[in-house]
Amino acid sequence: MKENNEAFIRRGVRQFIFGCILSVSAFLFIIFGAITGDLDLVWTDYVALAGFLSFLVVGLIFMIKSYPAVMLHEEEKLNDKYEKMQLCELFCMQKEEVQAKLQSNECTFEEGYYKIKKFSFLKDSVTYYFRMADSNDLESTIEGELEKFDRIEKKQRNNCLILLLYLDQISMDEKEKIKEFGKVGIINENIIDPNLSIAAMLVAIDNADNKGYFLPVRGNIVSLYAHCCRIVKRIFA
Repeated sequence: MKENNEAFIRRGVRQFIFGCILSVSAFLFIIFGAITGDLDLVWTDYVALAGFLSFLVVGLIFMIKSYPAVMLHEEEKLNDKYEKMQLCELFCMQKEEVQAKLQSNECTFEEGYYKIKKFSFLKDSVTYYFRMADSNDLESTIEGELEKFDRIEKKQRNNCLILLLYLDQISMDEKEKIKEFGKVGIINENIIDPNLSIAAMLVAIDNADNKGYFLPVRGNIVSLYAHCCRIVKRIFA
């Protein structure tokens, strides 16, 4: 599968480069037409116009055809980048402490969520929903919480769900799931649909030592996931 993806990406990158070359070359025909315009040769105008349109159209076709491969290439680069990252840790995340910190930061409790709206120069305003829940099965709990969040009425355009899930003795496999959930969210917002108005972030908390884990973001300060990371660090770190 990986070899097939690599071959697909290589072919797509070649198509994109070839398309760029053709598109740039198209403007050489405009220069040709301008240079020969004073020669009173009618055919030079036709050659310039036909060459410009032909090269430009064919170049754009190659670039459009390469788009899926270029997107896959960017997705794999981002996936590899975050696969190498360590999870960020939060300490003293016992429920009473978390609730106290949320309340001290003026979060209001509505419909099972601690809710706060913050102004953002980059996103106008963002409404954060903090949801605390116990979990015996990380994947099923996440799925259920996402479905529940989809059903609630949201009055603002940009909304962030921050799941604070409490588990007993977080395993290495569960840490990989935490990382995978974060990667999917980051890739979706950065590559697949940069105009997403809803983001979800997972903070998994080990009941054994009250330590929380989440995947941090690097580079893209505009994304909603990055906004989630900042407010989580500001409140709990």
